[in-house]
Amino acid sequence: MTVPLTNPTFISVEMFDRVVIDKFQENTADESVRAQLLTLLQLLRQSNTRPQILTDVLYAAKKSGRSSSEGVAEIGFVMGMQFGYELGLSYPPLHGG
Repeated sequence: MTVPLTNPTFISVEMFDRVVIDKFQENTADESVRAQLLTLLQLLRQSNTRPQILTDVLYAAKKSGRSSSEGVAEIGFVMGMQFGYELGLSYPPLHGG
């Protein structure tokens, strides 16, 4: 059975969480980064956005012609960076102490 590239159902919650934990949380010495990742996972678990995020990444990879694992990863990375940039512009960090 072939799964269409834009169908995220084959990526389970456990798979998603494991990648975040393996690749980011356990591979950084920065406590604040680990705390942010835990918060991100909690937000995604409590919302209905996880499937849509995956669908958007897979759709962008398909449209760009990057259907290899590395191509999909590159698209996800760039989309995540763009989201972080836009979030930072929309809600800049608070200053003060």
